[in-house]
Amino acid sequence: SFLIVPDQMTYAAERNICSRLDIEGFSLCCVISFNRFCTRVAESSGEKCPTRLSDSGRLMMLDNAIDNCRGELGIYRTSCKRSGFAQRMERMLALLKSCRVTPEGLESMMDSMPDGLLRLKLSDTARIYRAYQNMLNKDYCDNNDLFALAAEIR
Repeated sequence: SFLIVPDQMTYAAERNICSRLDIEGFSLCCVISFNRFCTRVAESSGEKCPTRLSDSGRLMMLDNAIDNCRGELGIYRTSCKRSGFAQRMERMLALLKSCRVTPEGLESMMDSMPDGLLRLKLSDTARIYRAYQNMLNKDYCDNNDLFALAAEIR
């Protein structure tokens, strides 16, 4: 059996189980983080798991993607240079990924909208999202990519 806990809680959960049951250790239960559980699911099916990026690695990769497409941006061209832009964009992309919205999906939504500020923001977001995904390619993944990989396994 598995006890799935947040990444930072595995050791504390193991200690809690041992103290509540008044035992030295256990082997019939596996305390595991959701990320590690998804990795195990993928690996057990024979899927190759890309290298999972840390929080700082994701931000560095996204920052690089933003720099690469800065010249193509419209509404975000100047604001993308401001402090905190990459962090806000990373949160937005994580939310989009968790809802399984792709850059193509954003563009499809954008096509059905009238011209205006929202359309411009969606266009820039889709451009940054696509650049980020292209940089991740098959070699790297973030948490949402790992979750999607595990969910697709039959």
